[in-house]
Amino acid sequence: YTLSLHDALPISHNESGHGPWSGPSERIMTLPGPPHPPEAPQILEAMQDRIHISWSLPTNDGASEVKGYVILAVREGSGTMVRMEVSTAEPVWLRGLQGNTHYSVMVAAVNEVGTGSYSRVTEVITGPVAPEPPTQARH
Repeated sequence: YTLSLHDALPISHNESGHGPWSGPSERIMTLPGPPHPPEAPQILEAMQDRIHISWSLPTNDGASEVKGYVILAVREGSGTMVRMEVSTAEPVWLRGLQGNTHYSVMVAAVNEVGTGSYSRVTEVITGPVAPEPPTQARH
């Protein structure tokens, strides 16, 4: 693991105002942690069996470079998931979805420590499914 070093220069504050800065404290070393979640993903386009999505970088990488992202689409009602791993924050097509179906989509960033928390959910309904051709009518 890579260690991060932080200096702290405390200052007191009360109703009368701020006091003088104290001297430097001892250095504090922290281990890296998982990255913070990105913002909720944006749906750029929804087709019958796939969605085109984008997301932002996490606000904090956990003191370890983000190596990739996990995208989840959870189908409403069944809990069935479609999962995709990618190495960059470029927009992607998430494939393998069912048409005319409600999904909850979320993204998590991954670094050497592990997978961070998932983003807030974005809801989407995939594109319509063409109807089946009519069958022969009975007389």
